[in-house]
Amino acid sequence: TGERMRQSARDAWEAICNRPKRYIPRDLREQISHAIIRQDKPISQLLQEISAATTQEWLPDKLQTLATDIVWLAGSLEQNAGSVLTQLEKRLGYCQFLQESSGFPQTGAGYAASVQAFMQYAQDKGSLTTFLAHIRTLSKSQTGKSGNGQRDAVALTTIHQAKGLEWSLVCVP
Repeated sequence: TGERMRQSARDAWEAICNRPKRYIPRDLREQISHAIIRQDKPISQLLQEISAATTQEWLPDKLQTLATDIVWLAGSLEQNAGSVLTQLEKRLGYCQFLQESSGFPQTGAGYAASVQAFMQYAQDKGSLTTFLAHIRTLSKSQTGKSGNGQRDAVALTTIHQAKGLEWSLVCVP
């Protein structure tokens, strides 16, 4: 339904609007979030309209760049996933963002290496659309979970992530 699509677009907006940091003020992020639900327009079009109406000097360029990136990505869905993700990382400077914003150099380097490995994994998985379907399938068949309930499995996690979860047996190495 249209309502579900708008909610999905709003969730996507909230996930990407400030990652990497674009310094979009909270009130403006919320304004855009509400506009996505109320109006039946693509996010890129909303960003361009709001960019034209904003009075802050530095903000229109950031909104325009984000709108351009969204349009570019939408037009790249049938291209090779690895190439698209590599180009997207370069456009966003995402690995550099992770290295600079992760607190510790080793943590940031680890996050950036994970992104690089993900892009490498995508290289031979077909188009971006095909790759995303593949990722959804992997997510649904994640170890320890199935569509019909639980099955016997081992889950490796941090103590922090395990907090509050119930298991019959827990081993802490």
